[in-house]
Amino acid sequence: MENQEQKINPVQPINPVPKMDNEPPQSPQPSAQFTGVSKKSGSGFKFFVIFSIIVIVVIYAGVAYLYSQNQKLKNGSENTDAQLTPTLTPTPAFSPDQIKVKNGSVVREIPQGEVSVLIDKEKYESTGITGFAKVAVSPDETKICFESWPPAPEPALYVATITGFDIEEVSPNRQNCVWTQDSNRIIYVNSSSKTTPANIFLYSLEDNVETNLTKDSVPEGSVRRYEIVGFSADGGKIICTYEDVGGTEEGLGGECEIDLTSLTVSFL
Repeated sequence: MENQEQKINPVQPINPVPKMDNEPPQSPQPSAQFTGVSKKSGSGFKFFVIFSIIVIVVIYAGVAYLYSQNQKLKNGSENTDAQLTPTLTPTPAFSPDQIKVKNGSVVREIPQGEVSVLIDKEKYESTGITGFAKVAVSPDETKICFESWPPAPEPALYVATITGFDIEEVSPNRQNCVWTQDSNRIIYVNSSSKTTPANIFLYSLEDNVETNLTKDSVPEGSVRRYEIVGFSADGGKIICTYEDVGGTEEGLGGECEIDLTSLTVSFL
């Protein structure tokens, strides 16, 4: 009994089961120091982004400014070159209708351009001539014929080069000059009243000789006035008209032509 009655040892506390090595570790709680660093890092990133954007904008603005300045310099250079380089204006082609009488002087007037005085009336004041009229250009465009206008003491015809040089008086008391096709002769009539004779004359610039073409064609006792109409199609004849204003044939008139080779007058 004594052997059976054994002392029962007090129950030993059970040691806790050791943690398994493969038990997942517990996530440590972030410390206050770590949390502060994370917040600072986020703020730094935002600052970096904003700063980068500002830098990009500044660079873009700088490039745009430099480009605009370069364009201004380029345009300025082109304008300077244009100002320094003389502009060549082509000389307008000559046309006979550019030669005219303006304010009593013979001039060449270029359309939308300057007026060049060829024969200046002011240079003839001492002769009593107050101006010129009815200028005509030769067919070869090298000479002009023009007349002084009343109240000149003696109306006269003149010829000159197309530039207004080598002026020569053809004859006094002459008017209405017309050039022949060869540009070496002029045809004109004498100045007269409506009741006095008017004849047709030819003047040769080659020998400076004047010829009365119609004087011998007038019937004796008649007062006849001739007028120049123009030239035939081939330029070989003068087309004219006549009218008897006094004498035995008064009231008669008609058409005529003058051959420039034979200088004969024919009545049509």
